[in-house]
Amino acid sequence: MSEAVLDGVRDILSGQLLRKRDDVRAESLLVQDLDVDSLGLIELIFAVEEKFGVEFPDLKTSAELLLLPLPDGLARIEAMPGATTLFEFMQREVACALGATDADGETRDRVFRTATVADVARAAGGPVPTALTAETPVAALRLADLFRLITVDVVARYVAFLRAARG
Repeated sequence: MSEAVLDGVRDILSGQLLRKRDDVRAESLLVQDLDVDSLGLIELIFAVEEKFGVEFPDLKTSAELLLLPLPDGLARIEAMPGATTLFEFMQREVACALGATDADGETRDRVFRTATVADVARAAGGPVPTALTAETPVAALRLADLFRLITVDVVARYVAFLRAARG
């Protein structure tokens, strides 16, 4: 990922959230540290798409989907048609961090199911959110809990991933 992408995401967030740019760090958690809510996340997506010329895949979520255990929710998202979502990207990052680089979907899912909240936080480049416990297995989380682990850095890496996929 280029520093330009990270800097661009930081600029967008500092402008949207009316914060000093230095307060929006790569390791900042969007929800806990920056108080980004669902509307703020939508605004961030639109701003990132416009600035970087990428398109975040549409993801049809429901309360039922968000309440599924995290691995099951990700499996359901992966089965949907379309490009790789931020959630799927995070799953791949965790699997890679745990040694499953270039693994197929089944292996990646199996490795991800062994992960803990600490593993996800490390792969996202941020701390463990105070609302979660480091030792908690991802299988004990709900899909909605993944929002708590999204960092500025993982958004920037996802943007770089989308740009590379675009060609």
